[in-house]
Amino acid sequence: MSKKVVTLYLNEEPYQTLKKIAPALGKSVSELVDGWIKEGLMDLTGEDFKVSPEIDYKTLKKAHSKLVYEVERLERWLRRRKVLKDLEHLIRQLGLKSEDAHTFITYLEVIAEKKAIEGKLTLFRSGPENLACAPHDRRARGKEAERARRRKGETYIV
Repeated sequence: MSKKVVTLYLNEEPYQTLKKIAPALGKSVSELVDGWIKEGLMDLTGEDFKVSPEIDYKTLKKAHSKLVYEVERLERWLRRRKVLKDLEHLIRQLGLKSEDAHTFITYLEVIAEKKAIEGKLTLFRSGPENLACAPHDRRARGKEAERARRRKGETYIV
């Protein structure tokens, strides 16, 4: 089944935001927008717009390829740091099950996410002039904003 491609015009700001968050969701901007349009149509018409099994397979295959790449990248990084075998040995030595190790890793990720949100909350509390200069987006920070924060002696929870 071939797909007909249609061009949509979006405002620049929402498009750029979507472009930043789409990879974290494992989808392209087109896939996100397409999904939202289908959901909207289902709400409006009450009809279910099913995705063909072929498209589901392609989506799964694409997601799998991304995960394979990410696993290989992480393994290379851990091997270069010479900690992969040590971590595997530690898990076996402690008698941890893989789901326990996974839960602990998830716990660490949640802590990191919590700290990132705390940093953003700090920015909101310090005033709207700092919102455009969030510490997580280094490209958005201008030299002037950085100097102003240093003069004020502000610190961020990251």
